[in-house]
Amino acid sequence: MSWNITGKLPRSMRCIFALVSAERRVSLLGRTMSATTKTSREQEPIDASSRSANLEITWFTRQAIALGSQNFTIHRNVESCRTPRRNKDIHAVLRFHKSLHEWFSAVTDLLEAIYVIPNAKYPSLSRGIGIQIQDNFDLMTFPFMENSTVLPVLDTEIMFNHEMMSVELLINRLDELYAPVAGNTMVSVAEASLYLHLERAKAMLVHYSQSIDYIEHLLRKQLLEALGKEITPVDFESYMRFHNRQFLASSYAPRPFSRSIRPDEHQNPVGMISIQSSRNFENSNEPIQTMTRRIPGGQGNPPVNIPLDSSSFVQISGDRYLSGWLRHEFASVGGTGVVSLVARARQFSSMMLMVGTMTSADTFDPKYAIILQNKDEVLIPLITETLPSAKEFKNAIASLSPEQQEFATSFRAMQLESSVFAICVVQLKPQLEKLLNLPPGSLAKEIQLTEDIMSLFVEYQIPSDIVSYDGQNEALSVTDKVQVVKEYVKAVMEVIETRKRQQHDGEYQNAGVRSAMMNDFPTPAPTTSPYPPSVPTKARSPSPKPTFGT
Repeated sequence: MSWNITGKLPRSMRCIFALVSAERRVSLLGRTMSATTKTSREQEPIDASSRSANLEITWFTRQAIALGSQNFTIHRNVESCRTPRRNKDIHAVLRFHKSLHEWFSAVTDLLEAIYVIPNAKYPSLSRGIGIQIQDNFDLMTFPFMENSTVLPVLDTEIMFNHEMMSVELLINRLDELYAPVAGNTMVSVAEASLYLHLERAKAMLVHYSQSIDYIEHLLRKQLLEALGKEITPVDFESYMRFHNRQFLASSYAPRPFSRSIRPDEHQNPVGMISIQSSRNFENSNEPIQTMTRRIPGGQGNPPVNIPLDSSSFVQISGDRYLSGWLRHEFASVGGTGVVSLVARARQFSSMMLMVGTMTSADTFDPKYAIILQNKDEVLIPLITETLPSAKEFKNAIASLSPEQQEFATSFRAMQLESSVFAICVVQLKPQLEKLLNLPPGSLAKEIQLTEDIMSLFVEYQIPSDIVSYDGQNEALSVTDKVQVVKEYVKAVMEVIETRKRQQHDGEYQNAGVRSAMMNDFPTPAPTTSPYPPSVPTKARSPSPKPTFGT
């Protein structure tokens, strides 16, 4: 089937200027074209539907108006400028270059889609308008340098002239390939030249972006050569510790978060707690460096309340430590390691560890608790979450409605209120002395007595009134008071042992009876029992064995 094709180039190519109030179309290139072709099917060889490729050039025109030309400058005195690649100015340029590259690609795709027409005289042109153009020109958009300085203007002009000569040679070749044919003016050197310049512009944009990245690479290489190694987060933390020692007084410098738990400064510790951090590429665990403020207990400072249930609470009046941790991370390093809470109790010592949050200035909300004694050690991984800073939060809610901003602000206040991680350590031996009405330090060397009392309270839930000192005779010495408590504990332990013996004897006898009933054998004497029988049992005569005939 024969088709007569006429049209006007370009019908839908346009620029949208955002600086004007209404849309304005500016014709960049135009030509009337016609062609005659034949197809074997009743289908139009060219899609006649309207196509368009739009480009936003507001940023480019603003730059031209502000600078008076197409020159571009990086403002190095701005605080946000880090390197030639990491600054707001170059980021804006690369964003515009990306949109410009996408527009160039859209235009070349349109040209390729429109001008793929069977051509008997030039079969190679039937494969597309760009088949003779791609990768056939030279580009000089590279960061050429000599001795770390930009090349002289004369050398730059020589390279630019060489590039233009390669483009002119390619255009002359296109004049021969796309010479007008009688009756067929659909494809001409105008479209081929347009396609050539668009492809050349696309390549220039890619080379410009690679050049900027190459300059960044050179700066990074120089820095690594000066330092002698690639800096990791662990190396940077080591540097920060060195920096803090040089510029901060010892009372203000960050210290390792590792605390010894002791009754007072003159006694040996009963345990220790620390928060350790380990990186994925480091095997060692080291305490984190924190800035700490000590708040002495008492001295007019209100106690901290620990709620036990809805109607009761406990008050803690010991020393408090407020610590802050400045964490350093690199965006290029995957994974930030594991942060863990480590607690350990010494031999013949005990303490209670509680983990929770501070809901107010004087209220501690415990979430978990554990008793550590006799070389017990616990390691608790801590899951940390990063909350946005006040500036980031303000920018994030700037476009929300007033109602949404109010709700987001209230929700953030709730998050910040319960985000203070808190650890509470209670030494059990001083609390036992107070609970048993004994003088301070009276259980310091009573190891067995302390172990028995802990066993009664933890395992058997014995009320404290049963073993505490009554306090009727205050004239007794510390040794006599401790001896009274020992007698109480001994009596309770004897009752527990008697109950255990009776329970064991009953279970042992019941087991013997069940065995005899199942096998019809005499009940074995309880000679292997670890406890003597509390109630004598009567001997049973063996049952006669049944006889069977042949």
